[in-house]
This record gives sequence, structure tokens and C-alpha cells, in this order.
Amino acid sequence: NILAPESGIHLKATVEGFFTGGATIFSSSNQVYQRDISLIPYQNMIEVGGNENIDFVLDGGGRIQIEGGSIASDDGSAYNGSLSVNVTWLDPLSPRLFELMPGSLRAMQDGELRSLLSFGMLAVDLVAENGDALNLQDGAKAILNYPIPDELLAEAPETIDLWYFEEIEGF
Repeated sequence: NILAPESGIHLKATVEGFFTGGATIFSSSNQVYQRDISLIPYQNMIEVGGNENIDFVLDGGGRIQIEGGSIASDDGSAYNGSLSVNVTWLDPLSPRLFELMPGSLRAMQDGELRSLLSFGMLAVDLVAENGDALNLQDGAKAILNYPIPDELLAEAPETIDLWYFEEIEGF
């Protein structure tokens, strides 16, 4: 038996060669839950050196740019070896969006739990030669460009805040 918080429980699934997947379950007393988790395979990948500039454009839109020398190992130290950059775009119009995205389109803002509307997402994994996960160094920046489907352009504001999924919190 697990006592679940009101905000739900986030389940996480990891498999080598796939983006991390997950699902959030909202529970009530004395219920049994079953949830499938779909994982997205790495399909769009480039190999680069840790000191090389990264400029990866996806077919159909989406782009990530990272300045060379900005990659860090798990311990925060500079990473200079070869790495793979894995990127995929999650189409907000896809009927599989909620099945494939890691969260539930919820976010904390000013201490309040809020619902989000997606205009699209990029999943990005930086992976070292030995399979370890990599990150940006503290203070480093990445530039992400997202395509917005024509059907959603009229609803899209001029600027859109960047939200990210926090695996530990589940939103």
C-alpha cells in the first residue's frame, strides 16, 4: 500500500536507447491502478565532441543550439569527450501526446499547481560515450526553437514561457 499525495504519483521508466518516459497517477482510497508507459526511441541523433558547437535541426522543425564547451558530466565537471545529442519533437496535435510526454501538463507557478496548454515540446538527451547522462554546465545556455502547428498559431501568445519537466516532482 502506498499513501499517495493529492498531487499524484509520478512513475518513471528508463530504457537505454529511449527517452525517459513516465506517467502520473492520481489516486483515491482503496483503488488499484494500472498504467502503460510508452517510450520514444532515439531516432534523431548526431555525434559531436564535447567542445564542439551543437546546432541540430530536426526535419519538420525544431532546433537546439549549444555552445561548445558547455557540456557537464553528472558530477558537474566539464565533459570533453564525444557525445550523442538525441532530440525529438512532440507534436501537440498528436493523439498520442499524453501517452508520450513525461508529465501531465501541470506546473507549479507562484506556489500554485496550474494546468498548461502545449504548443509543442522538445525532448533532448545528451549521452556520453559510456552511456552516462550529460547536462549543461551551470550557467550555460541552450537555444531551443519549437515549431507551432498552423492550427494553433491563432491561440499562441507572442512569447511563451519555457517550462520543463522535473522528474522528481512529477511536473
